[in-house]
Amino acid sequence: MLKFLKGFILFSLLFSFHVVSAETSLGYEHITQDTTWTKENGPYLLNGWVSVIPGTTLTITPGTVIKFRSASSLSVAGTLNVEGTLAEPIIFTAITDDAVGDDTNGDGNA
Repeated sequence: MLKFLKGFILFSLLFSFHVVSAETSLGYEHITQDTTWTKENGPYLLNGWVSVIPGTTLTITPGTVIKFRSASSLSVAGTLNVEGTLAEPIIFTAITDDAVGDDTNGDGNA
């Protein structure tokens, strides 16, 4: 009976929660050293304010996707270096945008 119960609990945990697919989640923090956001580590999910402090550079490489939850923001008092290309634009969008960066809000591509 105990083995069955453990299996049932594990099954319930695995299938009761939808895992958010964001690779890098940020929120309510200051970027205090030079930082690079890349396509490979994205999409970046902003869950609150993120601030680039003076004297610090945030570089965002081509093809990177940055998604915002409602009431989240990116403020830059330092330097923002953004260099997308026609083939690989940098995309700033809402978490509900399933067209890029996958289904990061877990709504089943609604």
